[in-house]
Amino acid sequence: MAENKETRASEWRLSRGQWLALTTGVGILAAATLIWVFSLACDESDSFFCRVVAHNPPWFLLTILSAVPLVLTALAFRGRDQRQARERQTRDSETARAGMYADRFFRAMDLLRSNSTEGRLGGIYSLEGVSHDSEKDHWTVVETLAAFVRSRARWWPEEQDHADSDEPDQRPSEEIQAVMTVLCRRDWTAGERQRVNLANSDLRGLDLRHARFANAVFEEANLKQVDLTGSDLSGANFMESNLQSAFLVEANLRRAVLIKAEMTNAILVDAKLSRADLEMARLKDAVLAKADLVHARLARADLSGANLIGAKLNHADLTRADLALTDLSGANLNEADLELANLANANLTRASLRDAVLWKANLKGAKLDDADLTGAVYHPKTVFPKGFDPQAQGMVPEEDYEGEAMHRTQVVPVAKLNQEPDP
Repeated sequence: MAENKETRASEWRLSRGQWLALTTGVGILAAATLIWVFSLACDESDSFFCRVVAHNPPWFLLTILSAVPLVLTALAFRGRDQRQARERQTRDSETARAGMYADRFFRAMDLLRSNSTEGRLGGIYSLEGVSHDSEKDHWTVVETLAAFVRSRARWWPEEQDHADSDEPDQRPSEEIQAVMTVLCRRDWTAGERQRVNLANSDLRGLDLRHARFANAVFEEANLKQVDLTGSDLSGANFMESNLQSAFLVEANLRRAVLIKAEMTNAILVDAKLSRADLEMARLKDAVLAKADLVHARLARADLSGANLIGAKLNHADLTRADLALTDLSGANLNEADLELANLANANLTRASLRDAVLWKANLKGAKLDDADLTGAVYHPKTVFPKGFDPQAQGMVPEEDYEGEAMHRTQVVPVAKLNQEPDP
């Protein structure tokens, strides 16, 4: 239907010569009509137009008046030609640039397949240049470099089980560091709606400070001892990844997924982890001083021996979490859910646990000097340090609790967590 309309429209479209002929005819007819009208109206008038008609022959007036539409038509055609020429030049320029970028991209890909490290490094930085110069090719370059990392630095999680901890860690090659550096400093003004996929990649020991990997996928990746200081990792997926001894100082991990992540000895000072999911994460001996964990999910997480001095844990879910020997001095645990949590020998000096839930929690041997437990709910089976009087500290027994119904943790086997959801 559309093609028929275009065909009919093209049949009625006039050429330049036809337009000029039509304009000339219309101009002559209009000029003759004007001369005839003026000649009839000027019998008794002495106006300027009447004098012009009276003192000039009709053919002269006819020529002058009919030339006006011809001149206007010619000017219109000239303007159209200039506009079309500019549009054609723009299209040609864009086509030439696209061809140039495509040529640069394929030459960079040839270098990336080189057998020498120098050649591959040249290909990596050539692709970076293409992504900077061509917004259209930006994401193609990012995906290409991410695929290069996944293929050249593949990490199989089962290798961790057989690794000898006494041997020094083997670090990724120079070209992997180069690719990750390029990805870290990529231009975000081009806009990215997709996720950078670096799942199952071996990135241990790399320098990725101030990287921008929001919403990226690092699932089951090896990030042991990686330096991500000050990086934007908000919404990133680190499920079952290895972040052992990683540096995440002042990193933005808001809403990040860190389920079952290995984060033993990780440094997360001043890290932003609000609403992050750290269920069953292993944070043994990690440093989370002054970290923001507001509304974070830490159910069944291992935080034993961790440093949480001054951390913000208000509204956090710490059900069944292991906080034995953890230093929580000065921490904010207001309205946190510590149901069935293990706080044995934890340091809660000057900590605030107002309105927290301590249902069947274990606080045996915990230091509670100057801790604020006003309104905190406890169960008869909640274990307190020897000689501690919960009601004297303003705590509320479960039977007297008048707030919202307390959460009761349902134990879900780990095997079931790995199963596919029922259709």
